[in-house]
Amino acid sequence: MAAAYSFDVEQKAGYLHARIRGENTPEVTRRYVLDLIRACRQAKCSAVLIEENLEGPRMEAGELYEIIEDLYAEFRSAIQVAAAVDANPLRSDANMRFVEDASVNRGAMFAGFPTVEKAEAWIRKQVGSE
Repeated sequence: MAAAYSFDVEQKAGYLHARIRGENTPEVTRRYVLDLIRACRQAKCSAVLIEENLEGPRMEAGELYEIIEDLYAEFRSAIQVAAAVDANPLRSDANMRFVEDASVNRGAMFAGFPTVEKAEAWIRKQVGSE
């Protein structure tokens, strides 16, 4: 049975704001990354704020790395600027730093933030919609 999952996107000035809920599994993470890519292509928008609120234990760095390696090229072909927030109170700042570092090392403009407000301020600067 598929895990509970929701993916909502709102168009903002110069970027998309995606809100993701579901279980914190590699399958759900892969699914939402593919949904992000599709949404950005459909909207012809290459900037996205990712507000992730996934339930359950945080993934291991190896699981995150595998997802990044598998989906990086497709992600970069559609998304040029990404701000991410792990809205779950059990978030792992170490995981967010790992994903940020792995993405930046591959040439992506990706930044993790502790709050949506900080992510919004950053992404607005990047897309020139302050």
